Amino acid sequence: MKTTHTFRIFLVLFLLVVSSFAFSAIPKIGPEEIKWGDKAALQAEKDNKVLDDKALIARVKAIGEPIAAAANTAEVAASYGTSTITQFPYNFKIIDSDDVNAFSVTGGHIYVYRGLINVCQSDHELAAVIAHEIAHASHHHMVHMMREQSKLEGRMALVMLAGILGDVNPRDLSNVITGAQFYKIAKLSGYGQLAEQDADATAVSYMKSAGYNPVGVLTFLERIAERPEVIDWGIMQTHPRSEDRVKAVKTQLEACGIPINRRAVTTWSTAKVVCGSSEKVEYYDVMISDRTVCRMADKSRAYDAAGKINALLDQGLQIHEMRVVGNTLHARGEPVLSICELDLSVSKQTASSAAAQAAAAVRSVLLRDIVNDIR
Repeated sequence: MKTTHTFRIFLVLFLLVVSSFAFSAIPKIGPEEIKWGDKAALQAEKDNKVLDDKALIARVKAIGEPIAAAANTAEVAASYGTSTITQFPYNFKIIDSDDVNAFSVTGGHIYVYRGLINVCQSDHELAAVIAHEIAHASHHHMVHMMREQSKLEGRMALVMLAGILGDVNPRDLSNVITGAQFYKIAKLSGYGQLAEQDADATAVSYMKSAGYNPVGVLTFLERIAERPEVIDWGIMQTHPRSEDRVKAVKTQLEACGIPINRRAVTTWSTAKVVCGSSEKVEYYDVMISDRTVCRMADKSRAYDAAGKINALLDQGLQIHEMRVVGNTLHARGEPVLSICELDLSVSKQTASSAAAQAAAAVRSVLLRDIVNDIR
């Protein structure tokens, strides 16, 4: 049955009123954002368990507050949203979940998941995540996205109205609406990507102002890019690919003249000593990340080896500068560590295989740096 003229007019008026009401409900930049954000924060804390760990909360606040102060005082040009400074009363809370995630609510509510804190290898990396979320708030990304979404919904309403008023075949109208929906998804995905890129770039500036090493943004993104569970959703994705973000941040750091020293903000490439025991015999593993460089029977020799490895890595050791001679790993013509008979009693290896294992572990660190540098 055809839609009557009166009913068509009613639909026109109804959709226009709904569209107008939705746009008017969007908070204005400033105090309205804070009120709207307070309500959203209450809902967020109903839906998620907030962690009550005073020491961890104190750490997050100590990192976040100087970054928030920078956001409230130093205007950083926005590539998305607006850089208009609003004095937000930033507050920081931890979600009690193993998820590697963080989010912000307009008005200055910053939430970091416990799982993400555990993944961060330094205060610099945690500062990178917090600065990123603060940037979303300070550049008013949520309000901006709501306005863009409202505009798109208004356009979609016009598409529907044109179909109704023009007596378009229902199947044809369905196709038009479906196409409009995909357009909306694609556009909103794009807005999300632009917001993420702006937050990454702004985080670098905020971290510099707050005294944190912005390389933490890069190393955190590099590790996320290596995770196989990250899926490229194509048109549905709301974030740019991690590899694209890595390239953008690296370019920004280089343009700012910031040295990219990953070891300054991470622990994965730092040699350390881990004590263990087997059959009541103590041993000392020299470790890099999750790899055992060597197992030694003497504590002082283990710490000496770890110290030499770290010094060489800090000095820019190259793969071709390493070689194994018998039971000894050499670098730049100097012995780094030697495997003795007592070490063999706890490692259950031959001297040559233990030395080769040590060389392979150090090479893996150097290779990973090379891969990151050429991305």
